[in-house]
Amino acid sequence: MNAGATGRPLAAPQLKLEIACDLTGRSHIAGRRVSWPWSLSRGFHQHGRQGPITVLPQAAAGLLPGDSWRHDLTLAPQAKLRMIEAGATAVHGGGSAPGRVGWRLRVAAGAVLALFAQPFVLLPGAALRQELALTLHPNATVVLCDGICLRDPADAGISWQSVLTDEREDGSKLFRDAQSVDGPALARLSELHGDARAFASVSVLAPEPVLGMLETSLRPVLAALEGYAACAPLRGGAGLALRIACPDGGALTRAMAAVQTALDQRLFS
Repeated sequence: MNAGATGRPLAAPQLKLEIACDLTGRSHIAGRRVSWPWSLSRGFHQHGRQGPITVLPQAAAGLLPGDSWRHDLTLAPQAKLRMIEAGATAVHGGGSAPGRVGWRLRVAAGAVLALFAQPFVLLPGAALRQELALTLHPNATVVLCDGICLRDPADAGISWQSVLTDEREDGSKLFRDAQSVDGPALARLSELHGDARAFASVSVLAPEPVLGMLETSLRPVLAALEGYAACAPLRGGAGLALRIACPDGGALTRAMAAVQTALDQRLFS
């Protein structure tokens, strides 16, 4: 087991899933660990027996200052997982330490992971630090969606950071995608994009030609949404990075639902 800087073992993740694929091509939960604040019902196969297993985790509380929520997802070869958070999470302010959210993701050959996280709602003075560490086989496909909504875009006390790192199974580094904004920067961003209060990030990583098909499916969706969207390649041709700005949480929810539908149709139908 890895140890932290103090020599103490790292705390176990509150949500841990291992997804396997049987000889019939059916994905299933091979291992799980779920503790507070998460609850998780049984998965289901919305897209047929050989489609992904869909799980809907739900948090029982908001993220408080100093909280650390950790998640660990492992997909075996050919396994497919579609994870959709059941609701948005409030991030509370008022403390000296930020709330932290960490994801450890391992996706093997031929596996598909679609992680549709609901937006975080940043309450006054909230600080959020998110880290996503991805280990990806060259023939795997991963979609990561998340976002933030602001109660008050003029709140100078809020801050948000998110870092996605991607490496191959042999440990070679592919890219590091770091985003960081504070209250004044978010206020300026809101002014640039029609008083936007809701923002999302979508990372799509896949081999060709899957990546090209996904990009083709996403472009008309991005052109039609309420707000602003941009799409650019990730370093080394690993995938695509999408950035979305919407006037409010409702518009962002509709935009992300449209993105999810387009990706579902291309990946799982």
